[in-house]
Amino acid sequence: EREDCEQGATIMSSLSFTLLNAFAFLGWSAVLLITLAGSFNSEHWLYVEAVSHIRPLLLGLEAVCLVEVTRIALGMLRGNLVLGAVLHAIRLSCLSYVIGDDATSVAVLYSWSLTEVARYPMY
Repeated sequence: EREDCEQGATIMSSLSFTLLNAFAFLGWSAVLLITLAGSFNSEHWLYVEAVSHIRPLLLGLEAVCLVEVTRIALGMLRGNLVLGAVLHAIRLSCLSYVIGDDATSVAVLYSWSLTEVARYPMY
């Protein structure tokens, strides 16, 4: 009976992380699509107002990334802990203090979203 409980907990844990990854993949896809759509519907090639509209989504997606870094630290997920910690600390700092409604910020969103959309299917 104990083995059944442990197996059930493992399945639930695996399912929750799969759902979390699916949320992250869909979220980063939405960031990419919103940014692209804004670029084509704007007089400028970069839709700068997109950044402030999707900042809460970006913070939520970075929270998912922090869960992944924590899983790496606990040995539950393979990955480079130092790279993950530094990368996401920089991203959170950028979201909090640097990223604004300007063309450079939108270009950064393109790079982040393209990177994450390409990365999540590997999980």
